[in-house]
Amino acid sequence: MCFSSRDLVPSEEFQASRFFREWAAPQGFLDAAIFNIQRYEASAAAFTVITGDRYGLVDENLRMRLKRLAPHLQRSALIRREFGRHEKRILSLEAALNRVEAGVFILDPGGQVTWTNQSAQSLLTMGDIIRDDAFGLTFSDPNAHRLLREVLSGDHGRPEQLLLDRPALIKLIDSQGGEWIASLMQLAPDSQTQAAFERVGRSARAALFVRRTETVPKSGVEACANLYGLTPSEMRVLQAALEIHTVAEIASALGVSPNTIKKHLSSIFAKMGVSRRAGLIRLVMAARP
Repeated sequence: MCFSSRDLVPSEEFQASRFFREWAAPQGFLDAAIFNIQRYEASAAAFTVITGDRYGLVDENLRMRLKRLAPHLQRSALIRREFGRHEKRILSLEAALNRVEAGVFILDPGGQVTWTNQSAQSLLTMGDIIRDDAFGLTFSDPNAHRLLREVLSGDHGRPEQLLLDRPALIKLIDSQGGEWIASLMQLAPDSQTQAAFERVGRSARAALFVRRTETVPKSGVEACANLYGLTPSEMRVLQAALEIHTVAEIASALGVSPNTIKKHLSSIFAKMGVSRRAGLIRLVMAARP
């Protein structure tokens, strides 16, 4: 519905108002034709055409033009809101992926990178195990790169056959001998993740996760050392405390003074958040692989 200021208040009364004299008139405003694009409970988004003395008051000709224009503007507003909704979704998705410790690479069917998280950017900057060049994502190790291309090409090159059954795991070695694992998985064609990326112009066929391999602790003591940041000396004292009863016996077995054992135990108790040896035993038992 198109309306003018005269539909809200008579022209004479409006032009006699302080608002008209001090704000509208000095800017050359005489009348206004308005239609609502979207109405909310306590507000509205509206499109307004201001007329001045040269045009005069809003007439039926202007109303008719606005009525013809209104559906197009309302449709444009709806489209923009839909784009905004998808942009918010992709921003939320990006924020979540940026909190993932592994490097995340979103790839198109040809292996070109269309999005990376912050960890992935760090890996690309390092350039030790993975690079992004004109040919797409590239592993430094030739064998790993060959596997990547084979998996991306799918069955006889048909992208719809890409990783249908399960993610592909590729082992990587950096220049220092450190081991990494790359996990390549297909994004389901109808998944919200793929749809969210593609609605903002980013082809998303597969996701590659790259992370450093983690050594599985062989015992509860090793697990607690990793979890609570125990030093090697504290690890030895903790192991002895689980097997030997008194401080003097622990000191004798490890070849150090009782005061050293007491200092280590005090640090261990503080780091692990317990005050008795029974608490240490419970934590170590709970942390067993």
